[in-house]
Amino acid sequence: MVSGEFSNKVAVVTGGSRGIGREIAADFARAGAQTVIVSSSAENLAAASKTIAAGGPVPLAITADLRTLDGCQHVFDSVKDRFNRCDILVCSAGATRAGNFTDLPDQAWIDGYALKFFGCVRVSVVLTNAQGGPGLCRQYWRRRCPFAWC
Repeated sequence: MVSGEFSNKVAVVTGGSRGIGREIAADFARAGAQTVIVSSSAENLAAASKTIAAGGPVPLAITADLRTLDGCQHVFDSVKDRFNRCDILVCSAGATRAGNFTDLPDQAWIDGYALKFFGCVRVSVVLTNAQGGPGLCRQYWRRRCPFAWC
């Protein structure tokens, strides 16, 4: 990304406290975007915020459990209260539980699916308000990238 390429844009990154999500958020911040990072761990968010702020604007850090609709709604409410818009949404939440694939208990699969699939769908729906109302995500990004949620 080019410095300033995303100035005046708001980028929401789920899973933004570690790994790929943190690096995506840091790249957007270095390119001038105001980032919003979402994670279930306040401790990880605090550490990621320092890393991201070293290269760009201080991110808005939101602690939320994206496995639940309430958690996704909390993200929407927080982004709306602070910025009243979302220009970019990156769904990156969902670390894989370590272990032998065949030995993972059923609940681990259910939790993983709730976060990786339902979390992505729910946060996309509440931010774009795909059910008919005015969403925070701008139509501009949907037109530029027809495969993106927003």
